[in-house]
Amino acid sequence: MIRVLATPGHTGGHICLVDERRKLLFTGDHVLPAVFPGLGLGGPTVTNPLADYAESVRRVCRYPEHEVLPGHGHRFTGVADRARECLEHQLQRTRQVAAALEEARTRSTVPTVWELAAGLTWSAGWAGLQGFQLLSALSQTAMHRDHVGEPGAPAP
Repeated sequence: MIRVLATPGHTGGHICLVDERRKLLFTGDHVLPAVFPGLGLGGPTVTNPLADYAESVRRVCRYPEHEVLPGHGHRFTGVADRARECLEHQLQRTRQVAAALEEARTRSTVPTVWELAAGLTWSAGWAGLQGFQLLSALSQTAMHRDHVGEPGAPAP
């Protein structure tokens, strides 16, 4: 029997599938083996995707013995460690946004989402982001800003 596990974060309605008998965990884009999943994709949600993702990581960590079949990349084991690593990556981004907002407060300025995103560390580098990746970076920066309590700051 395959069980549905609600794992919002990547998208509002994201799910993982658990096959207990075969010890398989189909993670979709929730936990990936080599890259960090984007959060808050698929449109606005009532809740913050980062907070949703943190709770969803706890859910998949209940299956440490399962083989993971992700939406991208190769099969792997060790979902609990990888899920926590993915969450830590997101929390590091939140800390970067919080620090940038604090720095802006000392200058009595309110940075736009574009200005915040441009000051963050991106795997491809800020200048290397284009098209969907750029849009994703901006929407995720806004999500992190909202998570640290700065909703309503100007959009890019």
